[in-house]
Amino acid sequence: MLLSVHPRFATAILAGTKTVEVRRQRVAAPPGTPVLLYATAPTMAIVGMARIASVQVASPREVWSASRASAGISRREYDEYMSGATQASVCRSRNRSRSRLRFRWPRCEPLDRSILSRAIGI
Repeated sequence: MLLSVHPRFATAILAGTKTVEVRRQRVAAPPGTPVLLYATAPTMAIVGMARIASVQVASPREVWSASRASAGISRREYDEYMSGATQASVCRSRNRSRSRLRFRWPRCEPLDRSILSRAIGI
């Protein structure tokens, strides 16, 4: 699975200070799924890997209550991101590591995630 996040969130995930990622849509990946962390502009690179420890799908209010201490975002940022959402997912991560390989896409085109996953062996 490829997870696209802002560079500050990628840094926090890899440092272990952000152990959950919240999403507006249901995340359909089981525990143990490998995740490639793609840091968006200006980094535009795969910066590390993690594994999904668990996924919880609930209302945005319930997800905030369960994840606010580990999400690495303010309540204001969360509310802006979740505006209009009827459900949310929270993914807990484990086994985080920085990538020894650095893939960059300076002029990023839509990416076929299955091809990328096969190319780097996950």
